[in-house]
Amino acid sequence: MNLNKPKEGTIEKIVGLVIVLVVILVVVIVKNGFNGGNAKIDVIRVATGGGKEAFMADEDVSKLMRKKYRIEV
Repeated sequence: MNLNKPKEGTIEKIVGLVIVLVVILVVVIVKNGFNGGNAKIDVIRVATGGGKEAFMADEDVSKLMRKKYRIEV
C-alpha cells in the first residue's frame, strides 16, 4: 500500500474545479467590466422629434441606460 499515491480521479477533479473557478472569475469580470464596474458614464445628447421626448425623459429608461449601457441620455 503506497500512501504517497493520490486516489484515482483526484487529479481530474482538481483540474475540473480549477477550470470551473476560472470560468466563474471570467464571467464576473466580464459582467462587471474590467475596471471593477466603476466605469465613467458617457453623456449623449439626443436630437429628439417625432415623439421620442417622452421616451427619453422617462426615469425608467434613464436608469436602464445608466445601469446597463453606462450612458446618460
